[in-house]
Amino acid sequence: MLNRRSSPTRRDPSHVRHRHSGAPARSVGRARRWLIPVCLALLVALLAVVAGLQWTRPIPLPIFRPAVTTSVHLPGKSPSLPWPTTGSAALTMEGVGSLGQVGSTRPVPIASITKVMTAYVVLQDHPLGPGAAGPAIPVTADTIAAYQTGLASQQSVVKVAAGESLTEIEALEGLLIPSGNDIATLLAEWDAGSTTAFVAKMNSTAESLGLTSTHFADVSGLDPGSTSTAADLVRLGQAAMGEPAFSQIASMGEVTLPVAGLLYNFDYDLGHDGIVGIKTGTDAAAGGCFLLGPSRWSIPKR
Repeated sequence: MLNRRSSPTRRDPSHVRHRHSGAPARSVGRARRWLIPVCLALLVALLAVVAGLQWTRPIPLPIFRPAVTTSVHLPGKSPSLPWPTTGSAALTMEGVGSLGQVGSTRPVPIASITKVMTAYVVLQDHPLGPGAAGPAIPVTADTIAAYQTGLASQQSVVKVAAGESLTEIEALEGLLIPSGNDIATLLAEWDAGSTTAFVAKMNSTAESLGLTSTHFADVSGLDPGSTSTAADLVRLGQAAMGEPAFSQIASMGEVTLPVAGLLYNFDYDLGHDGIVGIKTGTDAAAGGCFLLGPSRWSIPKR
């Protein structure tokens, strides 16, 4: 009887273990139900952070590697070129290099081909996009004086008037197409404040382009101290024709300016045999100078 009365108070260890082992099983089930959405939310947040960092990080700088090929050898005989019998000349073909030169390699006066550098420096300082006219440039008293002096001495000038303004593109057209010496003065003073300061820019630019045999004494080429060689002028022509505004003007046969009216290009070879520019220059000191660009070539000769 003692055993029967005492048996209800005894605990079966297996029952105890069973009750306690069932509670964690229910807790784990509930944890799994909320743990999966939390993990997905964290993953989405992490992806959003990574995407944001990729979107806002700076673009890596490009790495430029030098070209392996520095020259091109074309099979066959060297071309027979119709070199001039007087003066000097040089020819370069894009993608191939120099095709040779003849005559003296000493610097000589280049007359109005000087204006190629004048235009190039202006466009370096005041670039023009496609179709852009650029800022208005008022005609100054110095420009009018240069026009009157040039007109009296039969220089190539473009008619200007007090109170007139030319856009940058119009001034460059007046410089290159009818070869206006007075327009060279206008552009130089507008760009650098004086022709002296602008000439210093021209010579600095010549040095940066590797024109070791070139020196400028003025902005128009009227001064015979503005000198160069055929080979240097080829390099200058290539640099200038790399400016879209310059190459566009160099290919024009005529232009109409506000006061001067209709003016024609002094390059009478323009449009013949594929010639697309670039500039001519003629005076007593220089003789006849031609910086030409047939197709994609640049040929100066004197």
